[in-house]
Amino acid sequence: MHGAIFDTWVVSEILKHRANAGEYRGLYYYRDRQGVEIDLGVERGNHLTLVEAKSGQTAAADFYDSLRRGQAVIAAGRACSAMVVYGGATAQWRSSAAMDRAARGTLVMIGIMQGRLLPPMGGRIQCFPRGRWQEEFPLAAQAKLEAIEWIYDAFGAGANPLETDAGILEMRRVADAHRVRVVSLCADWCMEFPLVRTTPADTNQRLDRLRWLLGRCRQAGITRVVLPFVDSSKIQDKADMRTVISAITRTLLEAESAGVELHLEAALSPVKFSDMLASLDHPLVKVNYDSGNSASLGYDVREEFAAYGSRIGSVHLKDRVRGGGTVPLGKGNADFPALFDCLKAHRYKGDFILQVARGDSGAELPWAQRNLQTARSYIEALDFAKYGPGT
Repeated sequence: MHGAIFDTWVVSEILKHRANAGEYRGLYYYRDRQGVEIDLGVERGNHLTLVEAKSGQTAAADFYDSLRRGQAVIAAGRACSAMVVYGGATAQWRSSAAMDRAARGTLVMIGIMQGRLLPPMGGRIQCFPRGRWQEEFPLAAQAKLEAIEWIYDAFGAGANPLETDAGILEMRRVADAHRVRVVSLCADWCMEFPLVRTTPADTNQRLDRLRWLLGRCRQAGITRVVLPFVDSSKIQDKADMRTVISAITRTLLEAESAGVELHLEAALSPVKFSDMLASLDHPLVKVNYDSGNSASLGYDVREEFAAYGSRIGSVHLKDRVRGGGTVPLGKGNADFPALFDCLKAHRYKGDFILQVARGDSGAELPWAQRNLQTARSYIEALDFAKYGPGT
């Protein structure tokens, strides 16, 4: 009885709100022969909002079942959003992808590296998609990817909206419109302008740029920056390690002020990486674990996690052959069963970013969907839902 009363109250409140605004049409109840039932459909122009009323005080996975099925049946070919009005006291925001994984009982968020949903630009495998960055958000939503990891590089200079206040407002507007998050950034700029093997003057200039970038991230709502010390910025010896430790230490005050974590991606052996991290014992300094790079270097996953597993804050999912390039997930030497077993053992609570090998140009969306399904198969097989992060 309590549930029926709550349902009636929700519908009546929406009805009163629309009547006060002079809107008397466009409210619907839906039920079909397959048992799909939606408490209320609210139509405004070409946009349809599906509403479910749940009297429970805690949001549960099955709250979203009807909404997911209803969106698939009712909303084909039109703009559609969905919401649950429940008896709890806290508002929660969930994308369609979040509702999808909640219904499956898994709480891990999966995103994709920027540019991977568009054809490569000028033969570049990875770069900021100049002039096309807005196009990826509806594609990510369609693929049921919840996040895009932003890229800051030299190629995007002058076109990256992160550089201006107006650009950041547009980033937020587009992200909100498609309910795709931008909470992380990959600073590929650091491979083009390394902090190692350079002059003191260049180091100071580059650290000033990094500090500026942290401030832009704070304004954009980005909470972690991945700093890649690979390829041209690879840490080659003890002198390079000391340089990196000094550079990160000199940046921590700005990181604290911005509330942005620094996630280090390095090609170091497990022992050497652990030694470096011991000199950077700060809660904002974490590890970005790249499954493909680890496989290419021939490192043992379990040895890596034994050395620094507790410091891992984010994961880039890709596959590579040992000593070679990137290949489709499952086709290289990445030991995914061991990786996910270790992540579970360490109660990993971060998200995953697909940084996979590119497929055929022009077929980026189905390729992303295929890789997303592969990643989900590993994650859900280990039942991350028992301890995964909230949404």
